[in-house]
Amino acid sequence: MAQCQNLELIRLAANQLNTLPTWLFTLPRLSWLAYAGNPFCVSSSAPSSLAEINWADLTIQDTLGEGASGVIYKGFWTTSPTQTVEVAIKVFKGNVTSDGLPADEMRSCMAAGTHPHLVKLLGKISHHPDQKAGLVFAFVPSSYQTLGYPPSFETCTRDTYPPDTQFALSVVLRIAQGIAAAAAHLHSNGILHGDLYAHNILTNAEGESLLGDFGGASFYPDHNPAIAASLEQLEVRAFGCLLEDLLDRCVLDNVEAQTKLRDRLRCLQQDCLKPEPSMRPPFAAICNVLTALTRSHA
Repeated sequence: MAQCQNLELIRLAANQLNTLPTWLFTLPRLSWLAYAGNPFCVSSSAPSSLAEINWADLTIQDTLGEGASGVIYKGFWTTSPTQTVEVAIKVFKGNVTSDGLPADEMRSCMAAGTHPHLVKLLGKISHHPDQKAGLVFAFVPSSYQTLGYPPSFETCTRDTYPPDTQFALSVVLRIAQGIAAAAAHLHSNGILHGDLYAHNILTNAEGESLLGDFGGASFYPDHNPAIAASLEQLEVRAFGCLLEDLLDRCVLDNVEAQTKLRDRLRCLQQDCLKPEPSMRPPFAAICNVLTALTRSHA
């Protein structure tokens, strides 16, 4: 497999691997990796302060979506006799999936903590009648929509979009800034998202974005700085693919005024896609570039 120079996505989760093969980090196109649930993985403990939410206090309504690991419902959480809060409720199926084990997804999601560009976690479900695990999230307003759709057999590893999809340059910039900030936050906490894709991003018309779905997330396997840097460089390529998708569908409101900004974003995108992983910028540097571009665009 070390000779698979075009390999872009691999799922190694829930196996019996005692080490993470270092040749993975030499592959020039690898962008999406999941390896949780292996003996070498460090199981980071979830925050002890995370609230337990009694299933009896939840009211299930419509199904919002379903993935390999669980079903997400719209619902209400009764926080007091006189108050209810609109929430999203994810109930795990309990089966191993191609991304790994639901328990690993829960741990990653809880360890990620709070960030303005992550879907906000409110608590974990307790006393489910079928003993199923679950999480409760803040409900995302209907003004937010999924940014893209999962890959098809034709695109293989790349997300799909309706043929008429277009993004204003200001929206592209804002989405990029928000998702880069979320990714920087995750990696600073030793978490590889593993599935950084448009279909796991919710965004509104202005480009305000939320990254979700930790089904493919994995903790850094050890405290080796070289491994940590390699994992980040891998995910930077996934971000570069996202930015390329957005720029390919970008329309300029003012060609004369915005061409330079678009070209600078193209340069950043190309830096993120460099075939030599060590040449890619870390997310902190990407955030700095995007902040500077935002200021110049204001």
